[in-house]
Amino acid sequence: MIERGTITPNFHLRVSLTIVYFLGTWPPVTGKFRLPYLLYTICSFTFILGILLSSEIANVLMNWGDMSKLTAVMTLLMTNCTHASKVVILLRRQARIQTLLDTADSPAFSRYDKEYEDLLISYTWKGIFHHALYQSFGGIAVFCWGFTPIADFVAGRSRQLPMEGWYPYNTTATPAFEITAAHQGIAIIIACFHNVAMDTLMTGLITVACCQLAILERNIISIDNKASIHGMQNDNDKNKPFERKTLAYQLLKRCAMHSNMIFQ
Repeated sequence: MIERGTITPNFHLRVSLTIVYFLGTWPPVTGKFRLPYLLYTICSFTFILGILLSSEIANVLMNWGDMSKLTAVMTLLMTNCTHASKVVILLRRQARIQTLLDTADSPAFSRYDKEYEDLLISYTWKGIFHHALYQSFGGIAVFCWGFTPIADFVAGRSRQLPMEGWYPYNTTATPAFEITAAHQGIAIIIACFHNVAMDTLMTGLITVACCQLAILERNIISIDNKASIHGMQNDNDKNKPFERKTLAYQLLKRCAMHSNMIFQ
């Protein structure tokens, strides 16, 4: 959400969460749409990872003992297994992650405080830059990878799927090859966006924590200044030293509470 040349604080979290939601791994906690969404989650997982994992595991079993083929397929298998484990962890820890997201949006984290607007916006742009850079590297790789069959066709080479896998049919025949290659190409591109979104959702929360630590640092440094300003406004007050100490204590107490929230 862009407004007047600036950006909404923590917008980078919305970007990651939106991708995760639309790809089926952020179900509603309650409500009538939870069950349909979970069905969508199963379908999405099957299309993006399930079929690929099945073909890769079958390929490992069919070529057990052939180190050259196992070496080629194991890297892909480990990558997709890692992706699948992230999905499981995300779904299992959704409530905890949602609590962190709610905390990041809470007034306690000074989300709409103009005093810290520069820090909030700066760290938001850092989160977006990290996501864009990470996504661009992965996107370029998988787009080139996914379009391998097209490049082979243009160059007149033999048909070859983007990824090694075992299928219970002849993958070089038409239209089996086209369907399988299209599925693999689309699946790895979507998987790239999904994988990056899950990673940047976690790193985005770390970015929020770093931003809050920067705000905390500023508040601690400014405690004495705020107390001094308050004292100058009450120069004729005999209780000025006591009031300054009380104010400094209250500000320090507030910083301690803020610190506890960050590290909880």
